[in-house]
Amino acid sequence: MMHRDPALTKLARDRNCTLRIPGVCNGDHDTTVWAHSNLHRHGKGRGLKAHDIFGCFACSACHRWLDQGPASRAEKLAAFRDAHEETLLILVTEGSLAVPGAHRQRPPAAQLASKVVPRGERIV
Repeated sequence: MMHRDPALTKLARDRNCTLRIPGVCNGDHDTTVWAHSNLHRHGKGRGLKAHDIFGCFACSACHRWLDQGPASRAEKLAAFRDAHEETLLILVTEGSLAVPGAHRQRPPAAQLASKVVPRGERIV
C-alpha cells in the first residue's frame, strides 16, 4: 500500500531547495516542490511515485535534473540522498514531522543504572 501524505508534500512550498545542484539550481523558492525518489526500493514504479516520505525540497530546475537530467544514476542517488536527509532534519527540527518518542526526557543521571564500575571500586 502506498503511503500518501498531502500535508507532507505541501510543506515544500516556499522552501529553499535542498538538492542545490551546482550550475542547475535556480534558487527560486517560489518554484520549490516535493521531489519524490526515483528508486524502486522507495516505491517508485512505472507510472507510480515513491512513497511520500521519500522526498526532498527541490526547485523546478533541480527537480527536472533529478528526473530527466544527464547525470549518472549514482550522481543522482548521492544528490537525492543528501537532500532527503537534510529535508527530514529540517522537518523534524522545526516540528513539522514528528518522530514518536524522540522528545522523551531522559531520567536524571542519578536514576540511570550503570553497569560500569570505576577501576578500583567494588560493587557492594
